Amino acid sequence: MIRQAADGAEVWPTATETETALADLVATTFDGDDARYRAWLAEGGRDEATLRAEVATQLAAFRLRTKDAQISDEDLRTYYDEHRDAYRRSARFTYRIIHLPWPTRDGRPVTDEEARRTAERELGRIRTPADFPAAAARLSIDPDGERLGGRVGPVPAELLPPEFLAPFADAQPDQIITHPVRLDQRYVLLQFLHLQPAVEGTFEQVRAQVRADLVRGQLQPQEAFLTSLLKDAKIDAGTSRYAGVPLTPTWTSPSGLSAPGWLR
Repeated sequence: MIRQAADGAEVWPTATETETALADLVATTFDGDDARYRAWLAEGGRDEATLRAEVATQLAAFRLRTKDAQISDEDLRTYYDEHRDAYRRSARFTYRIIHLPWPTRDGRPVTDEEARRTAERELGRIRTPADFPAAAARLSIDPDGERLGGRVGPVPAELLPPEFLAPFADAQPDQIITHPVRLDQRYVLLQFLHLQPAVEGTFEQVRAQVRADLVRGQLQPQEAFLTSLLKDAKIDAGTSRYAGVPLTPTWTSPSGLSAPGWLR
């Protein structure tokens, strides 16, 4: 029904618009972590084609529910100026980490110097960057070491442990940090993966997002929207089994994900 209405109103999203919205959804829901996203797909037996179709449908529904909204350029600029900080994004770090257990001798913790030397030996056994995930699965006391190969992020710069800033400052993608790092009550081994630079979020860069945020307050109520779709839709039940069965204005998400302005 949504596709029928969107096609009629010429608001069905293009493939590029759908891919952009899907990327935004992954960035918001999974912090841009593709490994977590893929794990979520696999764990639920989900497929990306179904999710992509849902994203396109939600985009179309949003456009249909806001097609009568009256938003001027002045309104957009004013809203942007009042919420400018919301459209800035700090730099984000993605990395792998191995949380090493603190060594013991005769049931007692060893000294810091001995723990550091043990960490250095383990680091020396990781020969190439490609070996780091397997080492994380083998050595790390963090459950994500085995599940995700120790992958973390993207992590906003303000949330990154300060101990990591210096090692990551000049690191290249996939580089293994050449020394163990003391973090709280243990030593960790690090592999820098990549850095997403900070985004200022100028008005022209985020204009479409500003409009979506502003117009969200003018959304047609969901039940009224779905009821109007049912009224106007051309539906062929395909079998007499469903003849006379009333259609209800409800929405069920195939993925279970949601975003602001989506049908719920």
